[in-house]
Amino acid sequence: MTKIKNTYKESISELHGNLVVSFEEGDRLGNVGDVYFDKHTCGIKGISLASKLLEPEEKNFIKFKDIMKLGNSVVIISKKSALVTMPRGLEGHGLRFLKNIRIVTQEGENLGEMTDVNVIAESGIVQEIILWGDKKMEIDVAKDKIQIGPDMIVVPSAYKAKIIKYVKQQEDTFSSVVKNAGKVTRRFADSITDSINEAVHKVSNASKPNASESKKTGVALKGNPSEKAAKKAPAEKAPAEKAPAEKAPAEKAPAKKAPAKKAPAKKEVAEKAAAKKKVAKKATAKKQ
Repeated sequence: MTKIKNTYKESISELHGNLVVSFEEGDRLGNVGDVYFDKHTCGIKGISLASKLLEPEEKNFIKFKDIMKLGNSVVIISKKSALVTMPRGLEGHGLRFLKNIRIVTQEGENLGEMTDVNVIAESGIVQEIILWGDKKMEIDVAKDKIQIGPDMIVVPSAYKAKIIKYVKQQEDTFSSVVKNAGKVTRRFADSITDSINEAVHKVSNASKPNASESKKTGVALKGNPSEKAAKKAPAEKAPAEKAPAEKAPAEKAPAKKAPAKKAPAKKEVAEKAAAKKKVAKKATAKKQ
């Protein structure tokens, strides 16, 4: 496979998040998740796509030989079928993991911490290590013995004299604005797409019956037919008896008041008194 001319690539970490497309099909395959290195050759082993499903057998790795161009915004690979499963043993070989790793000499002198690397794009071999504090150090993997361990990178003692100030090549203002605007727009669109895909994935998983529950149901249904029928037929509920309604205490009718007796008139009283006197006189006269 012929690679598109691209002799030097600065700041490999800037590939993170870049769009990956296939040259043959013209399909968008995803975005760069990480860049992996061979610790023996100090060359790029391949790149991974940002994973969405987190499945161990997911085909999300592209070998360096299938990469045609490491562009500033897009990585072009040969074809879609170049996607393979992640090779074993690459844990701890990604640039994200190696970032901030210490650089020490063979005599144990600390030269700083790595923040990024510059590579020869056609071979993928690391040419320069970028250190914190805007410094860089050129390395020669073919000539010098360089050991990349899990905690540090060991280089010859003479490399201390190779450390110089790092000045990154500046893009013109217009190109920089266009590039940054494209990245922001693409990442915003990707975040929306990822959210939709994740939601669809969750809904599809939720709609699938649980295997353990289906097994339990299958075992339960293998019992007696009568039990099976009893389980299926819902028991009829007896109508609940209505509690007798409590009668409200009858309100007592107000007692009728007896009509008040009228006091006798004065005339009647006088007449009665006179009559009594007459009767008394008659009784006295008879006795005499």
